[in-house]
Amino acid sequence: MRSFWGEIVRDLIAGVANSVAGYGTFWVLLHQIRWNPWLANAGSYALGLMVAYLLNLRFVFRDSSHSAGAFLRFFLGFASSYALNLAVMQITLNEIKLRPEYSQLFAMASYTISFYLFNKFIVWTAGCGK
Repeated sequence: MRSFWGEIVRDLIAGVANSVAGYGTFWVLLHQIRWNPWLANAGSYALGLMVAYLLNLRFVFRDSSHSAGAFLRFFLGFASSYALNLAVMQITLNEIKLRPEYSQLFAMASYTISFYLFNKFIVWTAGCGK
């Protein structure tokens, strides 16, 4: 049980670091470079994918190995969570009419929860990373 809570804390730390970097990238792409919200979102998640893989591999789940299978499962989890993120953005931008800055916060929350669960139970399961 102790390692479970340590893992949760490490995931929260990694998630905050990745979210700050991702949201910062989104904000710069949206407001400084003037990309539309969809491209800014894609750009921020492209950076986030690389950062998240390294943080999950080494810090959260403390896997000492890297395998093509683990990366493929990680990418599939990312793609599934990102699809959920886009669905939440679609609803919050176009149906609820939130500003992009607020819409992204809801989309990030949905992504974070689903991606953690995918990583916990599919990607970094003991013996599964090989």
